[in-house]
Amino acid sequence: VISHVLEHLEDPVGKFRKLLAGCEERGITTVLVIVPGVKGYATDPTHLTFLDRSDLHAPEVVHGTGFRIDRSEYFPVDSEWFGKYFTHNELRVRFVLAP
Repeated sequence: VISHVLEHLEDPVGKFRKLLAGCEERGITTVLVIVPGVKGYATDPTHLTFLDRSDLHAPEVVHGTGFRIDRSEYFPVDSEWFGKYFTHNELRVRFVLAP
């Protein structure tokens, strides 16, 4: 589980790809990523990079890692729009190692 970490990094997609590659080498088959929605992102001055569904669903995220997206949803309301107004709406994306 990587919960509310990627938004604190520069080049989070590149670093996450390296992490997925390391997971595969170690036999980890499922990775859950959680990032804040727009309003939640704006509440923390230590956030460096905003990530949304288009960022985490980009083909280069999983390219060459053996992982694929298994599930993707906003929580508690599955709406990207809701995250613009509610601080605690977050995106959850589950990556699984492809068989």
